[in-house]
Amino acid sequence: MLKRYNRLGPKLSVVVITHNRKEILKKCLMALFNQTYPEEDYEIVIIDDGSTDDTSSMVTEIMESSPVVIRYFKQENRGVAVARNNGILQAKGEISLLIGDDIIATPTLIEEHMKWHAKYGKENHGVLGYITWSPEIKVTDFMWWLENGGFLLNYPSILNRTEVNFRFFYTGNISLKSSYLKKNLFCEDFFFGYADTELGYRISKKGFRLFFNKNAVAYHCHPMDFSDFEKRMEKWGISVGILLQKHPELRRLFKIRNIKVLRLFKLICTLLSPLARIVGYKKMIYHLRYGNRLLRAYYRGYQSSTSYSK
Repeated sequence: MLKRYNRLGPKLSVVVITHNRKEILKKCLMALFNQTYPEEDYEIVIIDDGSTDDTSSMVTEIMESSPVVIRYFKQENRGVAVARNNGILQAKGEISLLIGDDIIATPTLIEEHMKWHAKYGKENHGVLGYITWSPEIKVTDFMWWLENGGFLLNYPSILNRTEVNFRFFYTGNISLKSSYLKKNLFCEDFFFGYADTELGYRISKKGFRLFFNKNAVAYHCHPMDFSDFEKRMEKWGISVGILLQKHPELRRLFKIRNIKVLRLFKLICTLLSPLARIVGYKKMIYHLRYGNRLLRAYYRGYQSSTSYSK
């Protein structure tokens, strides 16, 4: 089947970055085929960041019957920032919607993003969508905590807001004018994490505004346990070290607690945990249970980043 754009070209490009996740990528693509927005008005750009799980064969097979134009590019494993930049530069749409390979779009996702770009149409306007756990996976107590005051995403704090700051520049479900992104690419010094925060901060200083559409919903289909997330936190610690080297003025927002403070915090957690159980405050219980250990991993990563730079 030969897929074609409308005669004016695609209005939107969905840029998907993937690495060794061909099964969940397939689900991601199936959801993108099932959109209320006209199929001829958007394209899917896939950047494969050096996968070794035969992702290319799966994508090639899907492309044969896809109702939407798919363009697939493979690069060496150089990290998310490089991959996103490649996708942005390949995008033909007026709008670029950035998502991850583990993000499952609801049927109105693209339509909702396009509605808000019609409403907020300046080149330096962007739209943030809403992400929550996929209903098809079991949400553990730990995963519940991660999105309710934990260290993953902080959507509960903005559900009643229309405009948000650079700290909510979440590249799992965000769209910007392609022309603006091509002039303001991600910093490629970041391999894992904080490239989105750095870009959000950098363009916010130029007047960029980010509007939050809670109806642009996507699901995160990626079960997480404590061990996996602890490793992620250590990688984020490395990346925040790079961020603060580039923008030292952000230290007031990203306060890195040293190991002595974390040991004191651990003692306080031990003392408060029984009280939290008595009053039944779920969020406090999990923060006391998980928070300190994750912050210690974060600090380890930060220490290794700053030691390397000296």
